[in-house]
This record gives sequence, structure tokens and C-alpha cells, in this order.
Amino acid sequence: HPKILLNKGRLGFTAEDFQRYAPEARPRFRLEWLAVKKELAYLSLHPHYDELSLRAESLDEAELARFDAAISTLPGGPAAYHYLPAHPWQLSRVIRLQFGHLIASGELISLGAFGDEYSPQVSLRTVSNVTRPGRADLKLPLSVLNTSAYRGISGRYVPNGPNLSRRFATLLEDDKFLAERGTRVRRELGGISVAQSEYAAVESAPYRYHEQLGAIWREANLEKDERTILTAALSQRDGEGRSLARALMRRSQLPPADWLRAYFQTVVIPLYHLQVKHGIGLVAHGQNIVLRLKNDIPVGIYLKDFQGDLRLAEGAYSMRDATLGSSASHLPRLPAPHLIHDLITGHFVSVLRFFSAALALDPDPVAEEEFYLILAQEIEAYARGKNIPSAQDLLRPEFERVLLNKVRFTIGYADSAERPLPALGKSLANPIYQALKARGAL
Repeated sequence: HPKILLNKGRLGFTAEDFQRYAPEARPRFRLEWLAVKKELAYLSLHPHYDELSLRAESLDEAELARFDAAISTLPGGPAAYHYLPAHPWQLSRVIRLQFGHLIASGELISLGAFGDEYSPQVSLRTVSNVTRPGRADLKLPLSVLNTSAYRGISGRYVPNGPNLSRRFATLLEDDKFLAERGTRVRRELGGISVAQSEYAAVESAPYRYHEQLGAIWREANLEKDERTILTAALSQRDGEGRSLARALMRRSQLPPADWLRAYFQTVVIPLYHLQVKHGIGLVAHGQNIVLRLKNDIPVGIYLKDFQGDLRLAEGAYSMRDATLGSSASHLPRLPAPHLIHDLITGHFVSVLRFFSAALALDPDPVAEEEFYLILAQEIEAYARGKNIPSAQDLLRPEFERVLLNKVRFTIGYADSAERPLPALGKSLANPIYQALKARGAL
């Protein structure tokens, strides 16, 4: 979210916490493991996984044996509990305090640190296995204010997560257009959530107190000869002003125009197709969209993180409704003119705006006018022959301006029962339209 001007967050972290748990410090740490009585937790699993196979994503054979020895003496026996990892910061600063009653009663037991070492992604709460790369990523609650909200895990999304992501992956495989453009899902392998019963009984309790304990296991797969970066990284520049994106272009040996065309064809157009064809919107900011690269050339994307950032358009969409079925029953449904902002505000304003600026400021620059003209041409090519409603038209002169900075000025930093929602401002000139107009293409 580079457009956010106010403190981007991590409110709750100390300077020492930055060194221990922030990605720029490149830390490695082990996760703490907890046992919780089964009746207090909700567990959901991918059909090919059980609790043991989830643990094996974090623990090798020796650590699994040590873990089994630790749980063998639990009151009531190991079968009476579910097991989940916790971020060390969350255990120390939140869980031991907010779940003290369960710890005192023996219904929640700290087992200690086990297994592989992990390193944080830019979101802080999602961590990657660095001992055995390729094993599942883990998304863990971390009750710090990061950008716009406290980063917990809501129990409302855990029951459907593995099934939804599996069915969404099927939709992408069955849609020939998306399959050919390398659009993939990083599926959820399992999820668990534990409610804080006292806060659950309080009407309008702040949302962060409902999201303090849980875990989500997610694929971290790569195909042969592939590497990935978050699309957020494309706006990064070094101390001499050189952009990462321009460096990728040079290494790929493609002209900038061809590299950008590959990006738009495999990132923007598939996201647009999901909206137009299937009525599916994923908030496409730079952390949710993982760019797939081969020989430093864009070949597709991985979609991930469906806890609150996946929404559907109102109305019937035959392939979507048949494939997702009841797994999508909990997802918000929005009018199509609102949902399109998952792409416009989520990706154009939050990613492309800064991506194009980084290229324009590079010592070997790519003009913003060229950037947006190529994007316009790809949108025109996709839309040709399709009856796309005006509300989903990406070539209109103006877009609605969705404000995030104003929200923080309005609500401050007090607790609230729901996560903050953006506000609407004055219309925003569409640079894609302007690029076409400047070339006399309109």
C-alpha cells in the first residue's frame, strides 16, 4: 500500500521486535506450538491432508518424534487436542495474556518451540520455511496494526478456506483463457481457529480480539525453472534510482515494451477476465498477487489470501456458481461497479501507479505514456467483441477515487467492532484513457 501516507503500521512492535521479526532484518526463528482441546477449536483440512501431514510441513522426522514424545503425556491423551503453531511474538504478547484462563484450566497448553526455521514475508504475519524451502507457508495472527488493520485471522473464513481455494483452482484450470495465461492459485491446505470466549460474548467487541489465535497453511509451490516476486516489488528502486522492474527487463533481454506486454497479458488481463467472465474480484494489491517469472519474463500469477480479499459480483455467473458452489456462500457480494475497484484501486492505483513511476525515474527510463499506452492496447484487444458494461470499462476518462488516508484521519486509532472501510473522493483521471487520447487513438 505505497499510497498510504500515515504511519504504515507495525504499531505494537518495539525496535527489538523489528530486528527479530521484520523481513528487512532477514531473521530466522522457530515457531511455538500449542495444544488446544478439540471442543475449543475449529479445524478445516484439504482432502489430501490431515493434522499429521500438516505438522510434517514444519517438522522433519526427528522433530516429529520429539513432538510426539512431548504430547504423549498430555492429560486425556494426544487425541483430545488439536495442535497449532504460534508466532513467538503473539504467544508472548497476546496469547499468554488473553487466553490465560484456558492455560490455567489446562485446555490450552504451550508445548515449546519445534521444527523448522521460518522467515517473515512483507506482511509480517505470513512466514516461509527457510529450513526446507517449498514446504507450506504459514499465516499466523499477529496483533499489530499494520497499514490499516490489526492482522489477525478471522474464524469466519477458516471453515471454507481449503475447499474454496481448491474449487477456485479448478475454475482456473477449466477456464482455457486463464490456464493459457498461467493463472494459478496457492491453495490452502488447512486452517484452525480458536475463539476467545469472553470477547465472543461481548456485543461489538473490537474485531482484533476475535482474531488472536489460529493458523492457515498455504502452498508455497514453484514450477520448474520458475521464481516469483510480489508485484509490490516492481516499484522498488535502489540508492541510485534503478528500478527492480527495469533490471528484470534487461536480464530477460526483452525490449521494455515486450516485457510490459507480457506483464499485462499475464497479470492485468486475467484479473480483468475474472471480473468480466466470472464476477470474481480479488483485492489485487501488490501483496496478494505473486508474479511468476521464467528467465525473468512474466509467465503468470499466483493468487492467494482469500480471507476477506476475495469477493463476488452480485448476480448469476454460470461457471463460477457451478464450480465454487457452497464453498463461496460466505463471501461478500457486491455490485459489479463496486467490485471492479478490486482491480482499479487494488492494482492500477496501488501497484501500476508506482510501478510506472519507478520505470519513468530509472536512469534508463520507460515513459509513463508508453507504459499506459501498451496497457490500453492490451485492454482494447481483450475487450474487442465483448459486450462489457460501462461500469467495468477500463478505458473510460475517469475512475472513482477510493480513499484510505482519509479514513485514518476520520476514525483515528481507536478500537472498532469492524475493520475500517475506505471512503469515496473526487474522480481520478484515467491515465490509460489519457495515453490513448494523446496518441489520437480515441
